[in-house]
Amino acid sequence: MEKRLKYYNEVQIMWNGMEQISRTNGSVSVEPADVSVGQDITAKVTYTVGEDPIFIGGVVRFTIPFGFLPPQIDMPIYPGYTTARTSRKNASVSTFLVENDWWKRGPDRKKTENVCEHVGTHVWVRVLGHALEQGDQIILTYGDTSYHHQAAGRTCRVAGPVQFDAATDQRGTLEAHYSGYYLTSNPPIMTIHPGRAVTFEAILPSELERDVPGEISVLAVDCFHNLATGHTGELECHMGEKLIYQGSFEPWECGVKKIQFVPSETGTLRISVADGQGGKEIWSNPAVVLDKLEGPRHFWGDLHGHTGIQWGRGSGRSYYEFAREVAQVDFCALTDPDAGRYTNNNETAMNSLSCYMTDEQWRGIQEVNRQFYEPGRFVPLLGYEYHNDAPDPEFGGDRNVYYESYDEPIRRCVDEGSYTPEQLWQQIRDQKVRAITVPHHTAKKVMLGSWDLHDEEFQRLVEIYSSWGSSEGAGCEFPIIGGSIYENHSVQHALEKGYRLGFVTGSDSHAGTPGYAYWVFPSDLESYRGGLTCVLTDRLDRKSVFDALWNRRVYATTGERILLDVSLNGVGMGQELPLAEHPVRHLTVKVSGTGEIDRVEVISMGHTVYRHMGSGTELEFTFTDSSVPEHGWLYYYVRVHQKTKAMAWSSPIWVS
Repeated sequence: MEKRLKYYNEVQIMWNGMEQISRTNGSVSVEPADVSVGQDITAKVTYTVGEDPIFIGGVVRFTIPFGFLPPQIDMPIYPGYTTARTSRKNASVSTFLVENDWWKRGPDRKKTENVCEHVGTHVWVRVLGHALEQGDQIILTYGDTSYHHQAAGRTCRVAGPVQFDAATDQRGTLEAHYSGYYLTSNPPIMTIHPGRAVTFEAILPSELERDVPGEISVLAVDCFHNLATGHTGELECHMGEKLIYQGSFEPWECGVKKIQFVPSETGTLRISVADGQGGKEIWSNPAVVLDKLEGPRHFWGDLHGHTGIQWGRGSGRSYYEFAREVAQVDFCALTDPDAGRYTNNNETAMNSLSCYMTDEQWRGIQEVNRQFYEPGRFVPLLGYEYHNDAPDPEFGGDRNVYYESYDEPIRRCVDEGSYTPEQLWQQIRDQKVRAITVPHHTAKKVMLGSWDLHDEEFQRLVEIYSSWGSSEGAGCEFPIIGGSIYENHSVQHALEKGYRLGFVTGSDSHAGTPGYAYWVFPSDLESYRGGLTCVLTDRLDRKSVFDALWNRRVYATTGERILLDVSLNGVGMGQELPLAEHPVRHLTVKVSGTGEIDRVEVISMGHTVYRHMGSGTELEFTFTDSSVPEHGWLYYYVRVHQKTKAMAWSSPIWVS
C-alpha cells in the first residue's frame, strides 16, 4: 500500500539568497543523522577543508538549528556546552559567540553581528597557529558531556529535517559579498523523528449531509504535538452509542486514520475516539448535519506559514500535503518572505537583507500552488510575506500579500515600484490586480506594525492572532511571545481609527506544518497553537475563497474549529449597515464549541458591552442595542472564550 504522505520529511535546503555558495571551500557532516524530538544529544559537526585553505585567523561559522537548545561555550557543566578542536596537530582553534538580536541586520559587513542567522544560532571557530589545508578537519561538539552529563544539548521539539550550515571566512577579513562568509554547498541534514503517540486529534468537516457518507480524520500525536507517523495502535470511534470503527492504525497511514461513516440524524454531531485500551476519550470538533448541503458553509484554512524555500523547514510539496492530508484544512497559503529588509535606504537595502526570494523560487511556489489546487477538496492561495521591517514609519512592519491568480509576479520590498506598502498598493491598483494585504503581529515589540499606513481597498483584513500570540489589544489573552506594545499598534487601535478590517489568523509556523502548529522559531519551547481562519462561502474553489476573504466573511480562532455564526439585523460578519435605517440593532450569536464555553463577549468601540456566560458546548443569544453612536458610527464583534482557553473572534459588523 502506498504511504499516505508522499512528501513527508522532504528536504528543502534553505539558502538565504544573499551569501555566496562556494564549491571549493570544503564539506560538512553531522552525526547522529537520526534523533528524536526533545532528546538530550551530543552531536558532532565536522567541517573538512576543501581546496581553499583556512589561513591563520580564518574563521569557520557553524550553525546549530533553531529549536535546539542554544549552544553555550562558557560553562562545561551546563546544558548546550559546545567545544571545537582540529585534526591538525600543529594548529589549534578558539570558539566564540556574538551576542546579537537575530532580527536585526545592518549594511556594515565588517560587523560580525550583522550576519544572517537564517537557520539557527551561530558558533564561530577561529584557526590559530597554522593554516588548515585540504583534508584537515574542525570538529564541533554540540552538547559536549566530557565534563558532565547535564552539559548535553537538546533537539528541537518539532519533528522533521533540519540542516546544519557551515560557512567560511578563509583569511578572517570578511572579504566575501554581503556577510564576509562563503557557505559550503551541501549542508548535512539531521532528521528529527516524532515520539510515541500519547493522544489523538479528531477532525470533522463542519457541515455534513444526512444519510450521505462523511469522513472523520484521526491524527495520532506525540507529547509535543507532532504527528506520530509510525503509530500502529488501536482505535475506537463512536457516533453517539454507535460504534463506527474498531481497528488499528496501519503503517502506510503515517499516523492519519480516515474513517467513513453515515450520519443519520440532523443536528450537531461530535464523534468520540479512544485507543480501545482504557485511554482518555477525545472528542472531535462539532459538525452540523443538515438535510441538504446548501448555502454558506464553514471552510477552514491557515493563511500564514513558511518552508525551507525561504525561512523554515520542508518543501512546498510537503507543506501543502501536510495541510491537506494531516491538518485537514480546506485552503492554505505558503507565505515565505520576499526579502528581509531592515534599512530605510532604498539604495543600500540589498546589502542588509536577511533573505531574498529569487524569481526561480517564486516560480516554484506558483507551480506547487497549481499542482495542489483541487476544487471541492483543497485550495492553495498564492501569497508571500512582504517582509519590510525597516525602522522608518513609511515601511510599517510585516504584512502578507495574497493574489487571486496564480500568475502574478512577486513584488518585493526591495524592488523598484514596491519599496513601500503605499507603492505596492499603487502598483497593484494601477495594474488592476486582485490582491489583499494583511498586516500581522502588529503589536509585536520586534517588527512593530504602523497603523499610519492603510489602504481601504487592499488592506481589508488583519491577522489578529498566530502562534506568536494576539495583537487584539492591551490586556488580551495570549500576550505576544517576545514582548508587545499594544498602544497605537493593536487591532483595536486600527478599528478605533475607523478601518474596516475583517479578522483572520494563521500559524506563522516555520516548521512546515500549516494548520496544526505549535512552534515559532527561534525558540526551543512550544508556542501557542497556530490559528485557523474560517471562511463562509457556498463553494470550495479559489474564486469563492478569495471572494469570502475580500468581503470579510471570515472569522478567526486559536486553532480549534469552533462554529460561530453572528449577524446584525440579518447582516453577516464583515458587512456594514446604515445607522438611519437601523436605530435598534439585534446582534444574534450562535456558538458550538470544541469544549465547554466559558463566556461570549460583545465588543464595541474597544469595550465589552455585553457578556453571556456559557453552560456546556452550545450557546445562543441575542444582544439588543439602541444607543446612539457618539461619533456617528460603531462596530460590534464577538469574542468566544472556552474553558480550555481556546478562543474565537468574529469579524466586526459596522453601523454608520
